Amino acid sequence: MRIQEKAVRDVVLISAAAIIVAALALLSLKTLVISSERGFDAFLPSVALGVAVCFTLFARRHGQAQLALGVHLLALGGAAVFLLWAAGFGGNDFDALPLLLAPWYLVVGSVLLVVSLINHRHWMTSVRTTLVPTLLLAGPGALIILLFLVALGSREWRATPYGLDIMVASWIVGAGIFFAGSRFVTTVTLDGNQETFFSED
Repeated sequence: MRIQEKAVRDVVLISAAAIIVAALALLSLKTLVISSERGFDAFLPSVALGVAVCFTLFARRHGQAQLALGVHLLALGGAAVFLLWAAGFGGNDFDALPLLLAPWYLVVGSVLLVVSLINHRHWMTSVRTTLVPTLLLAGPGALIILLFLVALGSREWRATPYGLDIMVASWIVGAGIFFAGSRFVTTVTLDGNQETFFSED
């Protein structure tokens, strides 16, 4: 992998900007008051965004971005399932949103992960040169969202804005991960070998 300093700097800036915007959105939405009857509506944007990111799988050159986003969503989905189970969710009607959101993240994350790996010949040079960028792209943002989930606990989902802030923050971070990961572009040489470069665009 040939790493260019400008592209590395762009990746860091994009990821940092996404995390900052996500944190601001999370804090701002804390003041949003919505009725409990409308709490489930917060899940609908996640459905639309999940479907949208799956369509990016047609862009095979951006497998690194898709893989990193899939890992991000899987980490959040898995942590949410554990936290919701530990908090004893499922006992009343207000628990429908988190109980749907966690599996949805797992489904979308799994699709991105599996399909990007199936298409690995279009973008991956080796496991070693893919693992580190994936962890660097997905790790920081996912860790911050997970820390918010742990710190806020079950009350985050049973009071206004009913998890909307976490969902918005997680997708903002996810968008940053995808755009930062899109800096990795694969080219195929004439002898059939693949090399992964950072995009100069």
